[in-house]
Amino acid sequence: MAIKKKYKIWGIVFIILSVLIIITNFYLSNLIENKIKTALIQKNDETYASDIGRVKFHLLERAIVIDNFEIKPQSQAFEKIILKNADIAELNKIHIGRIRITGISFAKLLSDDFLKIAKIAINDVQIKHWFNPDVRLPEHKDGSVNLDSLPLQKITGLRIKKIELKDLNFESINVLLNKKESEISTEKLTFGEINLEPKEPGIFRLKPIEKLLLIRKFISVNYTTKYKVDISDLSYNNKDKYLLIDNLKFKPIISMPELASGYKYTKAVFDAEVAHIGVYSFDIKRLIKNRSFLSDSILVSGVNLEIYKDKRKPFNTKLIRPLPHMRLKKLKDSLLVKKLKITDSKLKFEEVLKNKSLKMRLSLNDIFAEV
Repeated sequence: MAIKKKYKIWGIVFIILSVLIIITNFYLSNLIENKIKTALIQKNDETYASDIGRVKFHLLERAIVIDNFEIKPQSQAFEKIILKNADIAELNKIHIGRIRITGISFAKLLSDDFLKIAKIAINDVQIKHWFNPDVRLPEHKDGSVNLDSLPLQKITGLRIKKIELKDLNFESINVLLNKKESEISTEKLTFGEINLEPKEPGIFRLKPIEKLLLIRKFISVNYTTKYKVDISDLSYNNKDKYLLIDNLKFKPIISMPELASGYKYTKAVFDAEVAHIGVYSFDIKRLIKNRSFLSDSILVSGVNLEIYKDKRKPFNTKLIRPLPHMRLKKLKDSLLVKKLKITDSKLKFEEVLKNKSLKMRLSLNDIFAEV
């Protein structure tokens, strides 16, 4: 009887705890959802409106799930952007299918105001960018970002172990022509641990981390230039300072002769594939902060480059091409590569001769070069 009574007590305790967890979870879900929705509504103005589908809080997983988050332009903003004297140069619509934030350390947040998150997973991101090319954007004095002085309020630190973004799609649309000019998509984008350390009250610095970035299946299409960039994998290791790119393709979206025939003047058309690129002793933080590209060595292998020219087109007499060393001198940003090595590569050049139906072809195989 005593054992049965003990089990009954534990059973009642379990039921009470389960009910408390369910009630707490429900209460916090509603509280968080109302807080987020209120914050979004307060940010609505005559240009943008925000909306959110659903917010759920999972107490045991220490997770927040946000479904169908959207920021979209107001109808009156669209009416303004198409005007010639518009005071709006661009508009953006952002739709995110799901944001899942897991492993939130509430104890650390409540005790020390330190925000610690295990993972942020963002799925199905759709971005539309409308722009008016006749409206001049304000010039920025400095495009660099100071990663040692990032402003953040109300917290003493931030650590996110992993950020993962899946299925990103971006479109850029010319509102005057009502034409899509470019689009970008990526299957997966992963950031490694992000750790912000306090430098002074309200100012933080980004602490160096081992794995910074991984991009899988990146595609960019420009419908104006009619070229497409395709990358299978791109990764950067911050500990050993190297960047790796696999299966890079730079190709026209129409045939090379068709693209060349569309130019007013004679102009080269390129079709390139690169199996592997390795950039070593490369500090991406310096590139972002100081706009300086510095590398000890770059290894490029498996290049297959095709160049096509139609000399039946007239030559542009106004076009003055500076020599390579003069171009380097005019660069505003720092550039230093100590060694460049190209292996196992091919070059094919084809040119349609002026006033003739003949073509000149040149092929170079098994190219090995070191500069």
